Amino acid sequence: MDLITPKRRRLHSTPFDGVGTSARNVLYIPLKIIRFEINESVLHLGKKMLTFQADYIDKNGVRYHRPVMTESFTLINTISGTESELPHYTKIIRKRDGYFYFVKLNDIEKSQLINI
Repeated sequence: MDLITPKRRRLHSTPFDGVGTSARNVLYIPLKIIRFEINESVLHLGKKMLTFQADYIDKNGVRYHRPVMTESFTLINTISGTESELPHYTKIIRKRDGYFYFVKLNDIEKSQLINI
């Protein structure tokens, strides 16, 4: 019998740069979203997954350029249809209801990201 390993289905139309991380790891950190894609989730069948390329500076002053992935329904609905308005300057917060939300940055946070 001939065994063949099937090719893995390509998840994104073009690859994202860097090591991926979860939205939980960038909570409350100002983000510059350069591009994004919404695809079917590989973890949970029938759900959507948002992947976005983000530039950010962590609390220690280290600059990152990496993809961020989440299945958050609220984040997916908020960012859907905004491709023409990129880049987005925002941060992700978690409210008491347990859901993630995008929020507006103040002028100081935004000015730090514009130069990245």
